[in-house]
Amino acid sequence: MNINKSIYQSFDVCKRLVWLLWNEGEIKNRGRDESIFRLALQLYPQGFDVETIQGDLETVAYQTKKLLRKPLFNSVFISSCGAAKIDILLPISDDYWEVVSVVAARSIHPSVIKSIAFDVDTLLRCGVEVKKCTALTINPQYQREGEIDPKKFFVKHDITRRVAVLVSQVEDVVSDIYKLIKLSEPPAATYGKHCNRCAFFQNCWGELPEYNFIFRKSKKMKDLIQSRNFDLKTAINNALTERQKIRINSIISGQPYINHRAIKLFLNRLEYPLHFLDFETVSTPFPIFQGTKPFEMVPFQYSLNIVETPEAEPIRFDFIYEGREDPRKDLMSELRGAIHPTGSIVAYNAGFEKSVLKSCASVLPEFTQWVEEICQRFIDLLQPFKSLNYYHPKQNGSASLKTVLPILTGKGYDQIKNGEQSQQEYIRLICGGLSADERAAILSQLKQYCYTDSIGMFWIIRELKKLVGGKN
Repeated sequence: MNINKSIYQSFDVCKRLVWLLWNEGEIKNRGRDESIFRLALQLYPQGFDVETIQGDLETVAYQTKKLLRKPLFNSVFISSCGAAKIDILLPISDDYWEVVSVVAARSIHPSVIKSIAFDVDTLLRCGVEVKKCTALTINPQYQREGEIDPKKFFVKHDITRRVAVLVSQVEDVVSDIYKLIKLSEPPAATYGKHCNRCAFFQNCWGELPEYNFIFRKSKKMKDLIQSRNFDLKTAINNALTERQKIRINSIISGQPYINHRAIKLFLNRLEYPLHFLDFETVSTPFPIFQGTKPFEMVPFQYSLNIVETPEAEPIRFDFIYEGREDPRKDLMSELRGAIHPTGSIVAYNAGFEKSVLKSCASVLPEFTQWVEEICQRFIDLLQPFKSLNYYHPKQNGSASLKTVLPILTGKGYDQIKNGEQSQQEYIRLICGGLSADERAAILSQLKQYCYTDSIGMFWIIRELKKLVGGKN
């Protein structure tokens, strides 16, 4: 095996992780956005993709050296310090080369510079003299008009000096890594933020009780986990805040905590007609709509349920855009026509819905006054759950709509389960290549998902009223 960029970058994060990756895990380089990478390759039409060469790593590295006189994509080099895969390698002259790295972001994180330094060190050890280092980032001001133009989509940054500073450190770091991975046992575990999503969490800390989330953001979490004595008694003794006590008592009793007074005050703020509103948005490095920019949050769908009076049933309004032009004007026009001039607008995490409206108004100034007016009418249904005025032990620390809805109402979601999946399915819908039946199925699923978010808030309000005996 060879040290690669994933191992090299992990060394600063967690020494134990490096040992476990090398001795017990599967070493992989960190993934990249292939669509962005392929667009960048269009800048160099004479290039050759080394990934088309069949064979193991050593074979590909050997073949790479024979191709050095032309622009190369995904070139592979192996040195005494490790193996590197270079995004783009360009010959400057017979003796010098330029390393080009594709960064699917608006800026260059320091870890990217460190990663490129590892690449450059490997190249130098293989006899490839690197004279220049360039990073391609995404231009956030690029506005799509027709097909995406890679020359305008990317911004070139000369990072040669920044990389050169770190290249001199690579040999010492790699030496320390080799000493570490040759140890018979891994270093002792040290708890940090990086532990929460680590694949080796159980290897380090064992099975934690399900209620460990109570302290997940507490300064005591590190001491509790490293004490390896994380039981409910320990939790109670360390529950120094009211929020932690509410959650622990709910776990012990197995019953929800209900602050009747606070929930009544919340319900009394609601003014009919009630509007239950939910948006779905898309935000991608590639602007998929004409006239939009990379990473711009663009709404493509809403579900609105209006309840005229306390006794009335919801009236459903749906909107989903199926074209490739900017959907915002059509969406905002439809929404303005549906929302009444009075009455509360209920959203779950209302800050998101208001930010969507304001971002639309920023590019459609004719909606500015209307957006300012309706933003004053929002009621955030997240508030009673975030404030722990209602807490059920099955929430496991979460106040999200996806958690609260099935607990309070017994209802849930069908094929599409979350916003990320909704965005992925919508991109599939509008990017073509689907049969009529497939399009119809995805459209139906998208509408049902957004509708469940919207009508789900009505169901939650109804259940809260039952809990506290409300009639309004």
